[in-house]
Amino acid sequence: LHHLIDFIKLNLKNRLSDILASDFISDYFDKLYEQGYFYFIFDSFDEIPMLLDETETSWLVNKVSALLYSICSHNKNTRIVLSSRYFRQPTKQFKTHVKMQIKPFSETSVKMCFHNFTNSDQLAVKRFSKHKEMMSIARNPFYASLISLYYKDTKSLPTKEVDLYESFIISRLNQCERVFGNISSNGLNVSQVIYYAQSIAIAIYKNANYGIEIPYNSIIDDIRIPELVIDILHKAKLLR
Repeated sequence: LHHLIDFIKLNLKNRLSDILASDFISDYFDKLYEQGYFYFIFDSFDEIPMLLDETETSWLVNKVSALLYSICSHNKNTRIVLSSRYFRQPTKQFKTHVKMQIKPFSETSVKMCFHNFTNSDQLAVKRFSKHKEMMSIARNPFYASLISLYYKDTKSLPTKEVDLYESFIISRLNQCERVFGNISSNGLNVSQVIYYAQSIAIAIYKNANYGIEIPYNSIIDDIRIPELVIDILHKAKLLR
């Protein structure tokens, strides 16, 4: 438990990157935790790097479940929200009091979402309703928003799922260029930034040590991605 709390404090200090915040955490975090003033939100259990290659019945899944629960069992006033996909979810060692499940959109909800995103464009809703394959994946709220954004940009529906991601990435980078002008001003174009982003994704996929995250130094030193590209991806909300 102490190692986990230390990790949380160090992570907060690194993310905040502020000397005053760092001093505050050093001086008051433990006291506030002991008095139950914190509400911990962990997102997401199934994406913890050490668990990515584990099965649902793994001893490690069981141990991590127990470890996370110990944060609140150590102090009855501490509250925790732990999210997870259904596969590789926490075991009974995480003794939850309330369990909520995010259900897929109904067909009516999907149509309402698309209707709102397209500013009540009846033709758009009619086209969307005829594409049953789009209706199927749009039951996931994330995909529903991607489809709506795709239509907003192109006035058409995608022919395959990969089009959704490509359109979203290009749209974010174009928006970043409009707002900050930090792509052309650095002698780059959108295609070049996407190439660098693909290099990062491939490196993460091929190296089992990275999981779903990669150290900043590895991006700079090993993959040799320019720091200005990382700044662009960060401002476009494509990297955090």
